[in-house]
Amino acid sequence: MSINKGNPVYFSYARNDNNAIGYEHIADIAYELEKKLDREGFDCKIDMDDLQPGDSISAFEKEIGKKGKCIVLVLSEKYFYSEHCMYEYSQIMKFRFLIRQRLLLPIKSGNFKLDNTFVDKLIKFWENKRESYKQFNNHSEIENAAKKNGFYLKEIKKIRCVLGDIKHDIDLDNYVKQIRKYYKTNYIIDAYTKIKKLFSKNRDFPIPYPFTMIYVKGGKFIMGNETNQVEKSISSYFIAGTQVTQGLWLLIMGYNPSKNNKGGKYPVENVTWYDAILFCNRLSEGLNMQKVYTIENKTYKNESIIEATVTADYSKNGFRLPTEAEWEYAAQGGKSLFSKLHRNINIEKTAWYQQNSNGETHRVGEKQPNRLGIYDMLGNVCEWCQDAWDGKSNYENTPTDGSPNEIGYYRVLRGSCYFESKQYCNAFERHNQYPGNCTNCDGFRIALNS
Repeated sequence: MSINKGNPVYFSYARNDNNAIGYEHIADIAYELEKKLDREGFDCKIDMDDLQPGDSISAFEKEIGKKGKCIVLVLSEKYFYSEHCMYEYSQIMKFRFLIRQRLLLPIKSGNFKLDNTFVDKLIKFWENKRESYKQFNNHSEIENAAKKNGFYLKEIKKIRCVLGDIKHDIDLDNYVKQIRKYYKTNYIIDAYTKIKKLFSKNRDFPIPYPFTMIYVKGGKFIMGNETNQVEKSISSYFIAGTQVTQGLWLLIMGYNPSKNNKGGKYPVENVTWYDAILFCNRLSEGLNMQKVYTIENKTYKNESIIEATVTADYSKNGFRLPTEAEWEYAAQGGKSLFSKLHRNINIEKTAWYQQNSNGETHRVGEKQPNRLGIYDMLGNVCEWCQDAWDGKSNYENTPTDGSPNEIGYYRVLRGSCYFESKQYCNAFERHNQYPGNCTNCDGFRIALNS
């Protein structure tokens, strides 16, 4: 029996497209690759029905996004104009972060270029579809699905970012090798079941660019520096062991806003406070957890939210930003006793700042962690916190139980960043910024209730 027996490979392509280079039909590419994989025992999933506009959504189309661990996209110009293909594509993108290390293999066939001109044409086509939908009352299931998915405009705007610059290179043997290697080296673990498991006190999340939530035991501590102190009482919670990376952000949000766009293990930056809480909600949704934030009346500038109405329900079990007190408590190493401020940290070994960063961000986790095992609490990028900034430099009238301050409109950033001087690289320095603004110094890490 083949070792690949039962390993599924899903195919998504325009069934009735005959504009293929070197093949009579696009379907022939899928069929030839299927034969090669079938000989090795793979379980190939191909929808043989030649679906037409107005036909009902097939069981295959409903399944591919939720269950497809390895998906081959045979892309042609007609693919992006097809209601059924775009429904499949939207489902693949919607559920792309639920399965650990999903393999997506795009094959480009045809003379079209996946450039801005092509994307603009697609946007106009689907906007016209949206207007046509409004003029009629009786709609098919696939047309209603298009409406429900915003006529795929969100996915279309991110096509170049998600798929990249795909070249016309139909080397089917190479695809077989990639699929074979994928199933040999990767064990697919559904995040829905793994999410609930605790490894000692910390939670590991099994998705690409994995991250660990560090357990922080609650207690009392002195918040602030020598001239501005207040006693706080903190409940136990989880905080991310690293800043949110560009890889994790791209996986969840579908684009990379970072100015220092250098790789998946670098911290994401250039995100607004609103962007950060939207990320928290989407990550929570993807891992079947409750959303903390309700975000309404959103105003966008490019991909970023620059204005919104936000309410937060901290009783929910989903991801959120840490409060300012939680952030500082974790930065101090989670000390539950009234202690002296931790002056003994070797900043050179634990943080990236102006004097050692060479004017750029660095991969998360390269410096030494603090006593809780948390990396980059100081330096690299500043970190958005949940708290509003009330315009005061002290903690007067702020909650003493570690909950966020809700008075004020600007939001707090902590931790300093790679272009700030060493003297500001400490656990007590506070910054504030309008929640709809962002710079290449603004990142964040996430938190969870315990």
